[in-house]
Amino acid sequence: MCEIWEEIRNEGIMEGKIELATNLIKDGAYSLEKIAELTGISIDKIRELAGNLSA
Repeated sequence: MCEIWEEIRNEGIMEGKIELATNLIKDGAYSLEKIAELTGISIDKIRELAGNLSA
């Protein structure tokens, strides 16, 4: 049962990081590489998020 709670917690953390990254991308003050560094999200995922926002 603890594994389920940990998975749920990790998903929540990732959702928060994605929301932060999305807001940083929209703001435009940071490069995609810097956003990846600040959030701990892979640069490929950051590029995917940026692509989805510009589409």
